[in-house]
Amino acid sequence: MRKILVIAGLICLCSCTEFSENCHYTGVVDLSIDKANLNSETKSMKAVFFCGGNPALNFTIHGDTVLSSINAGNNNVLLINDISEVSFENLNSKESAQLSLKTVTKGEKVYVTSAPLIFTDKKDVNVLPFDTVKLRLKPISTEKKINFNFKIKGDASVSALSAELSGIQTKYSLSSMTPLPSEAILPFDGTMNDKNNFSKAIYTLGLNQKTGVKKVLTISLNLSDQINISQNIDLTNRFDNSEGAIIDCTIIITINNSQVNTIIQDWTTHDWGTINF
Repeated sequence: MRKILVIAGLICLCSCTEFSENCHYTGVVDLSIDKANLNSETKSMKAVFFCGGNPALNFTIHGDTVLSSINAGNNNVLLINDISEVSFENLNSKESAQLSLKTVTKGEKVYVTSAPLIFTDKKDVNVLPFDTVKLRLKPISTEKKINFNFKIKGDASVSALSAELSGIQTKYSLSSMTPLPSEAILPFDGTMNDKNNFSKAIYTLGLNQKTGVKKVLTISLNLSDQINISQNIDLTNRFDNSEGAIIDCTIIITINNSQVNTIIQDWTTHDWGTINF
C-alpha cells in the first residue's frame, strides 16, 4: 500500500514539473534602473508587474534589485517614482491603473497645484519558470513644463504678479501613458527677477485638448500705487497646436494710464533632451 502511495506522489510531482495547467510557476527578475533622467530627490520607485489574469505584484524599490516569485509568462512592467503628492488608483488593473493630482473645489471652480516631477517607464518581459531574466528600465519625465516670462513696460511699476491658467489636466493613465480627460485651474505667483520682470515655471500632466475647453491665462498685477489690474489672454489655439514637452512663453505687458495691452513676444516648444533640475 505504501509503495502505491509513493508512486502516485511521484506521478503528481512529475506532471507538475511538466507545466500542467493546474500548477502556478514563478521566476526571478533582475531589475536595474538607468537613473540618467532622475533627479536627486527620487529616492524610491514603484515597480508593478501585470501578468495575465494574475493579481498585479507591487514592489517599492530603492535601486537595482532582484525580485523573486514573479509570475511566469509575459509581464507588463510599470516603473514610476513613489510620490506622496498624487493618488495611485486601480494599480491592480493593467487597463485602468492611473494617478490623480490632488484638487480643491471653490464654488464652481476646481483648482490644482503644479504637478510634482513624475518619472515613468514601461516594458514587457517574459519571465521563465525557475529562471532569472534581466530587465533594465529608464524612467523619463512625463510632465509638460511651461516657462512663463513676463516683461512689464509703460508708466507703471509692478510690485507683484500672480496668474491662473485654466484647462489643466489632473489625471494620468498608467496604461496608455497619456493624460485622462479632466480640467482644473492652476494658480501661481510670478517671481520678480528685477524691476518689472517676472517669471515662473509650472509643471502639468497636460492641457485638455477637448474641443471647447479654453486655456485662458488670467494675469493679476499689483501696482506700486495700490491699484490692482487684471488681464485675460486666450492661449487655447497656442496650446492646442503645441506638442513639445516644454513651452517657453514670453509675454509683454504694456501699462499706460492703467490701461493694459498684452502681446505674446515668444512661444517656443521643444522636448526634454538633456534634463537638468
